[in-house]
Amino acid sequence: MTATYNRGIHRFANFVVAWTVLLFIAGALVTSKNAALSVPDWPKSFGTWFPSLRQLAGGAFFEHSHRVIAGGLGVFTLALAILIWVKDNRRWLRWFGVIAVLGVVVQAVLGGQVVRQLLQYWLPVMHAVFAQIVFAAVLGIAVFTSKWWVSERPQLVDSGAPSIQTWQSRMRR
Repeated sequence: MTATYNRGIHRFANFVVAWTVLLFIAGALVTSKNAALSVPDWPKSFGTWFPSLRQLAGGAFFEHSHRVIAGGLGVFTLALAILIWVKDNRRWLRWFGVIAVLGVVVQAVLGGQVVRQLLQYWLPVMHAVFAQIVFAAVLGIAVFTSKWWVSERPQLVDSGAPSIQTWQSRMRR
């Protein structure tokens, strides 16, 4: 089955990758500003989805911003998976999109548990490690939907294992 290039899906996948980098930056700000427990509850912030600016003083601004950007990533990743499911004929890529969505969900739950469990050592580490796995998934989708990936390229002819004579003759040239 030959895949066809879809410029819209690829551009949206690139946008999702860039949004994930923005989320990394927001997460790094939460860590570097020691704002990890500035908002005491999860999934809401101070009991509401949209806290006042007065409530978001100090580190709470960084933590709430990280949550909002993460929510955006969840929506964008779901939209990307649906686009792939509808427009792309590669079954494995469709399921890879679903896996990326599930990865974002797991990442959100891990982030929530970091708050609820009051920064137990292993939870923030798992949250950070799993973030990189989710990034690899959305980056992979961007690569797999690229024109370069789906285009026909000349294949190398496999002439078997190279012999020592072949290697020596190339070194003399």
